[in-house]
Amino acid sequence: MNKLESIGDEIRNHWEEKNAARDSALQQSRTLVRYCSRSIRATHRDERVEAAKLLQDAKEIVISFRQSLEPYPDIYHAGYTQSALKEFAEASIVFHLVGGESLPHPEELGVGYAPYMGGLAETAGELRRRALDLMRREDFNEAERLLEAMDSIYGI
Repeated sequence: MNKLESIGDEIRNHWEEKNAARDSALQQSRTLVRYCSRSIRATHRDERVEAAKLLQDAKEIVISFRQSLEPYPDIYHAGYTQSALKEFAEASIVFHLVGGESLPHPEELGVGYAPYMGGLAETAGELRRRALDLMRREDFNEAERLLEAMDSIYGI
């Protein structure tokens, strides 16, 4: 029976550690989404320094996800975690394209292909919003540049 008790203790400890990792990942996911939405808003307001700082804070969470969830790939690949990584990809892509930079690679962002593609798809709506705002301000040159970037990515 001593061996069974020992095995039971080991399993219970594992589950407690995994549960703590899940709770932490959920909290970090929420924080990551907040940073990303604030970064996108700052990008739309042409507050590049603030947007970059928020993206850097977000990137630290992305790195933390990879490290802390390495023993728990099921948590890393859970919907809430992948959704938060998608938001990070979107915010990063919006920041780069609005700033006239090239499209970042998924590896550069530290996200997998699925969150990257989801973020890239959602970027279209943010770029459309940006182009409309630019046209309202009669900044047609910048609107045209942005639409050309969209065309090169989305073929629209």
